Amino acid sequence: MGLFEETAVKAKDAFDAVAKKTNEVISIQKLKINAARVESQISKDYEALGRMFFDENADNEELGEAYKTLIDGIKDSKEELESINSQIDEQKKTIKCPNCGAKNPDVSKYCSECGEKL
Repeated sequence: MGLFEETAVKAKDAFDAVAKKTNEVISIQKLKINAARVESQISKDYEALGRMFFDENADNEELGEAYKTLIDGIKDSKEELESINSQIDEQKKTIKCPNCGAKNPDVSKYCSECGEKL
């Protein structure tokens, strides 16, 4: 075998090795993406479960102290978030539609989402 043929064989072997490794990496990446998708769905399900529990038990006086502490913390955080969002709306000069809650420029006479008079 000549030098050119040996080089071609070695190049092909190297290419095959790289291709195999690339396929392995792609396979692993696909699995990681799939795992991230499943983890994301689990987080969304936990959040939905927590929201359901909160909505159903926000005024329940018979819950344990740990639940009451978390519920009170969420209520306080919601109030704080509402205050922050109001400050943002003031600075952006927007108003919230009383009918649908959509944000509109403060010079608007009607809601851009539902048409309600502002």
